[in-house]
Amino acid sequence: MYKERLSSLLKVNSIDINSVDEILYKTLVHCAFVIVCRSLSNDNNNKRIERDKFRNSSYKYKTTMQLVDKYVGCKFNEDDYSLLHSLLKAYFSKSNNRKRFERKFKQSLINKQMEVCPICGDDISISNSHLDHIVPWIYVGDEITDNYQMLCSSCNTKKGSSLNYELIMLLMNKRVQKTV
Repeated sequence: MYKERLSSLLKVNSIDINSVDEILYKTLVHCAFVIVCRSLSNDNNNKRIERDKFRNSSYKYKTTMQLVDKYVGCKFNEDDYSLLHSLLKAYFSKSNNRKRFERKFKQSLINKQMEVCPICGDDISISNSHLDHIVPWIYVGDEITDNYQMLCSSCNTKKGSSLNYELIMLLMNKRVQKTV
């Protein structure tokens, strides 16, 4: 029943199923990460205990699996645990100081993105875009080197610290459709 309704929704709005799959998958993994972060942020003592256990473990996947299972309960595959591990590592190492980024770095991101906002598809330049943390700064700070993109000012403002913004934009039919 829902499969037909989803298919119809996508067809009527000319949304590529591969875009939905990719965005939904990424959003689910990021949501698991956010659940762990929010659970730990409510109790500083528990956060410190989990952080120390995480940092001192020589079994990074096992420790990540246990932590995710404890707070989320959902099972993931090895690649997902690897991503979750890197996110949790950044979360536990996050500094409260924001990094400053040079214009040259921002321009290199714009060039890499072919001067297009990856969310809405509008043309961007230094003057009409903002540096965005793909996984919001509030969770991982500047601890992940490839966690940056340039978004048009409008998308960056609307996205804020959301991890499901791409899914929202897809529903609003404003997502750049990837051709395979």
